[in-house]
Amino acid sequence: MASSAREQFAKCFRLAVILMIIGLWSVAPPAVAQQASATVNGVVSDPSGAAIPGALIKLTNVNTAVERSTKANSDGAYALLNVTPGAYTLQASATGFAGVTQAQVN
Repeated sequence: MASSAREQFAKCFRLAVILMIIGLWSVAPPAVAQQASATVNGVVSDPSGAAIPGALIKLTNVNTAVERSTKANSDGAYALLNVTPGAYTLQASATGFAGVTQAQVN
């Protein structure tokens, strides 16, 4: 009977381990690559509110000096996608207009 009791214990132990693994697996967060990112967008306009199409937008990370740039569309709108969170300087420039710099864009 000792052998039977050992076999019963082994079966229960295996079942408990399997259930524990399934339980932990079901509550564990998915192990996918997660990266925080943001979008920086806006509209470039002159003092009267008229759009400035084709304005060059430059976003520079203050800590790494990594630069991203884009141009405003025909409505003056721009978007920089998948920007890593951090401190940035935003510059806008266009022919015939004074450039503008906005520091500490977070």
